[in-house]
Amino acid sequence: MSDLVDSLIGNGREERHVEFKRTMNWSDVGTKSKVVKSSIAMANLRDGGFIVFGIERQPDDSYTAVGMKAEDYDSFKQDEISMEVNNYADPFVEVTVQKVKRDAKLFVIIEIREFLDLPILCKRDGAERLRNGAIYVRPRRKIETAELPSQGDLREILDLAVEKKIRSFYSQIERVGARLAVPEDRDSKAFSEQLGGL
Repeated sequence: MSDLVDSLIGNGREERHVEFKRTMNWSDVGTKSKVVKSSIAMANLRDGGFIVFGIERQPDDSYTAVGMKAEDYDSFKQDEISMEVNNYADPFVEVTVQKVKRDAKLFVIIEIREFLDLPILCKRDGAERLRNGAIYVRPRRKIETAELPSQGDLREILDLAVEKKIRSFYSQIERVGARLAVPEDRDSKAFSEQLGGL
């Protein structure tokens, strides 16, 4: 756990899988909407992602781990965050809230797991331009949370969903004890016939 915290907090830059936020209070509607949107976007990424509170962006675009105000830190609760995210996410998004003290500073890390089998859609309108039916992603072109901007981003999500479906199919086959018949390669069969038992 401490290695993960050190790498997330000490990294000093945002990535597709890591988003930094300054100290914020969970009771604020804007905070909730930002977490919902980012959670949906990161659930649509391979391996999911993290939102780290207590990191401030500097004028030179670097990030500094300054920590959170104690009342903001205390306002983040696992059940409330999971419920709020899943009031907007369809299907369910798995989030884990970790509260961390590091160098006498307070941080909240929200871990978002990648979707289980189907990509995540927003199922309701809300603040911060949350839109019913939208697919949010963290595109490669710019590190941000955005509504699906391109066919390339859509293809990435669909490829991940197809891989999951194939793994699920093979897992089901194994559970019932069946074996898939692999068709023999036509060229290999013709070559074997030409060899005539040599």
